[in-house]
Amino acid sequence: RKPDNLPPELPDDLDEFLAWGELLAAALLAVDSRRRDLPGSVKELIHEFLKNNYQKNIGLNDIAELLSLTSARASDRIQREFGQRFCVLLKKYRLEAACELLKNSGFSVEDIARRSGFKSGAYFHRVFHREFNITPQEYRQKNRKNDV
Repeated sequence: RKPDNLPPELPDDLDEFLAWGELLAAALLAVDSRRRDLPGSVKELIHEFLKNNYQKNIGLNDIAELLSLTSARASDRIQREFGQRFCVLLKKYRLEAACELLKNSGFSVEDIARRSGFKSGAYFHRVFHREFNITPQEYRQKNRKNDV
């Protein structure tokens, strides 16, 4: 038996070995070029994901899959990167979108709730009031742009 610290011997068929090496190099290059299209950090990646998907029915498992982590590890990573739990962070993105729609659109509160990712207008109303101590309608009246 050979000691473990010695390098492996080259295979007898050097052409096959080189072909495998070229295949591996091409695969690594493809992975590297895809990574360059992604945001530069995990925090940016999570931010982009939430910015593009807050209105959908997403959860912690979606972030975990995106980061190739377990849900528990993804939760820890979000807490470390943002200082908040996932559900709090997602709610923040949804409420920011809702505020923009309340200020700049004529959509009904029910429609704004759905467009912002909330399951119902009633739930949105409760969350909004709890967060801002004002109803969505009152927020709209105070912050409405004149040209809408």
